[in-house]
Amino acid sequence: MKRCVICLEDTVERQHEDVTLDACPNGHGVWLLERELVDAVHTVADGSRTGMTYEEGRSLTMVMDHDVKVDDEVRDCPMCERPMNSVEYAFTSGVVIDACPTHGVWLDAGELDQLEQAAEQRADPSSPESLDAEARRAARDEAGNRQVELKLSIVDSLRGMFFKR
Repeated sequence: MKRCVICLEDTVERQHEDVTLDACPNGHGVWLLERELVDAVHTVADGSRTGMTYEEGRSLTMVMDHDVKVDDEVRDCPMCERPMNSVEYAFTSGVVIDACPTHGVWLDAGELDQLEQAAEQRADPSSPESLDAEARRAARDEAGNRQVELKLSIVDSLRGMFFKR
């Protein structure tokens, strides 16, 4: 049986959209499998799904594969009682998830809603988050193009120095 990581009460199953969650009976948060977290975050109100971003996937990989801690509070897995890893979901969400690499993910009360709202805003191309992400991508692409041009310029200079015609 899973227990709340805060009050240690046994969790109760609760349906959230198409995902069954293990929720604290006192409202402290929810316990999910990694796949359930992704499904819950990326299913929008009309039942359609949004795509997971690279940052989301990378943060989940880090928290599941590495001993990552973002704060001093360490919580134990409600199943194996080992300390869980923690990381800020998608690195900029403001939501710290606690994860046991073997058993699942803990979200404090309200954090699932925050993650869902952020995913829906990213899915809307006119949202400030989407426009900001597009601007970052464009700047990254432009910087990459400048690096390629500089490297080609250096190669051309070296060719001119060593292979005079």
